[in-house]
Amino acid sequence: MSHLQPPVRLGQTVGDGFRLDEIIGHGGMGVVVRATHGALGLSVAIKFMRRDACLDPEHVRRFVQEADLLAQLATDHVPQVVELSRLPSGEPYLVMELLDGEDLGQRLSESALDPHQAVDIVSQACRGLAEAHRQGIVHRDIKPENLFLTGEPGRLVVKLLDFGCSKQPRRCSQSERGTAVVTEPGIGLGTAAYMAPEQWRSARDVDARADIWSLGVILYELLADSHPFQADCVGQLMLKIGRGEVTPLAELRPDLPRQLTDLVHRCLEVDPDDRPATVEILLATLQAVTLPNPVAQDRAARTVVSAGPCRPCRLSSQSTEIAPDTWIPDSRVTALRSAVGPPS
Repeated sequence: MSHLQPPVRLGQTVGDGFRLDEIIGHGGMGVVVRATHGALGLSVAIKFMRRDACLDPEHVRRFVQEADLLAQLATDHVPQVVELSRLPSGEPYLVMELLDGEDLGQRLSESALDPHQAVDIVSQACRGLAEAHRQGIVHRDIKPENLFLTGEPGRLVVKLLDFGCSKQPRRCSQSERGTAVVTEPGIGLGTAAYMAPEQWRSARDVDARADIWSLGVILYELLADSHPFQADCVGQLMLKIGRGEVTPLAELRPDLPRQLTDLVHRCLEVDPDDRPATVEILLATLQAVTLPNPVAQDRAARTVVSAGPCRPCRLSSQSTEIAPDTWIPDSRVTALRSAVGPPS
């Protein structure tokens, strides 16, 4: 499996004296390595492209694009960029702050979150996305694994990860007019269980409201401990998302304020025009929700209706195509980064 490894070896020194210590994460086309600056003792995370991804010019372009995006975003809710450089052999790598914590997907697998925590996490994600959306950037792959939970005891900080699938305006050449979008026609991008209905049809044509839909899925999942779209295979998942077939959150969590459950369902509307228009509006509405105090919430939780063990289908994150008949008998949804459905 050497093609899944970075084009470097542990113990090697790269750039301005960064020693590569250990691999701490894998992504769709990248590998993240913990590194230490020999002279300063500074620990950082360095993201390299996998060997196979380095051979694809489109993957290389997206990797560099992600570094440019992170450097542009003036918010505490994305990892801070130290530098973008290249190995002597030409492969790019990105030096970033080292985050201590876990992603939301890991947290969900360990324990349930109370509504106060759920609202706080999604609110912080809104703040990070607001900065991106102001610059015309749509993330397009908002999911629990891309919300990293860090900070100090009593002060949780949420960081948005992986802008490699994002859509952003770019300057055109002098021979072009207006702006163009860095997404080729017919390329499906995102994670199936967190992709808005319009993103299944065309990743190129989505706007910021697709990210709002994804946040709605996450908020529903945090509050109900169940994904809103229960399916046995990807084909069924596509149909349910396209039809908006969601079990009412109020049935699963009758203890939650109606204002909150209604907001979640507004985020999950099939028609983007029926969702909150911006993440700023979503954030303001979330902040206006009055949640029960933790003691009352704990008592009410004893009467919460179980959503059952069924969760959406699961496929390898390395998949490039989704087979509609694929049977996935698994209880937890995972990344399904794939080209889905016909292009628009």
